Amino acid sequence: MSSDREAREPGHGQTDPAGPAGEQPAGEEPGHAEPGHTEPAHGHAPDHAHGAGATAHAREADRRTLLIVISLTGLFMVAELVGGIVSGSLALLADAAHMFTDVGALA
Repeated sequence: MSSDREAREPGHGQTDPAGPAGEQPAGEEPGHAEPGHTEPAHGHAPDHAHGAGATAHAREADRRTLLIVISLTGLFMVAELVGGIVSGSLALLADAAHMFTDVGALA
């Protein structure tokens, strides 16, 4: 018969599949579901590498993203500048100046 303590404590009375001292059962690699499985635990194919090719691709994607962000920020800055001059709004002119510093920081 199970006591209230066992019902409240998760895992009470259960055995650890890794063994008594955290050891993996024979034939199993850490993080794998079945013995002899060679695919890494984080889901990449076994031949997938995080080498220079992956870094160059990521760097190019980052450059493209940064160029888009700088362009959009600059476009909004010009729109606020024109809108501030046309309407005589000091708030739009101040925000355009602030966005100018944002563009400078991103570049």
